[in-house]
Amino acid sequence: MLKNIRSAVRNSLIYGLGNLSVKLVGLILIPIYTDPKYLSINDYGVLGVVEATSQVIIAILGLALAQALTRWYWDQSFSDKQKSMFFTLLTFLLGFSFFLFICFYPFSGQLSILLFEKADFSRLLRLLMDS
Repeated sequence: MLKNIRSAVRNSLIYGLGNLSVKLVGLILIPIYTDPKYLSINDYGVLGVVEATSQVIIAILGLALAQALTRWYWDQSFSDKQKSMFFTLLTFLLGFSFFLFICFYPFSGQLSILLFEKADFSRLLRLLMDS
C-alpha cells in the first residue's frame, strides 16, 4: 500500500512539474511578448488573431474524430477492429489535411489580405498551414 502511495505521489510530482514548467516558460516569455523591440502592438494583435484562427480551424477540421476514436476504440464489440479503426482515422486525417494544405497554401497571400488587410503576413499563414 505504501508503495502505491509513493508511486502516486511521484507520478503526481512529475505531471505537476510538467504543468509548472509550461507556465514558467510563459512567464519568462512575457518580456519578449511585451517588448516593442521584438513584437510591435500590431504584430502582437496579428499573433493573437492567428492563434485564435488556428484554434477554430483545428476544432472544425478535426471533425471530432479523436473523440470518436476514443469512444469506439474501447468498445468491446469492436475490439477486433481496433487496428482498422485507428489506421482508417489516421489515413483520413492525413489525406484531408494534405488536401486542405494543397487547396489553401497557394492562396496564403489572399487569405492574409482577407484577415489582416495586407499581404505582409502571408508567410505567417503559410507557417500556420505547415504546422
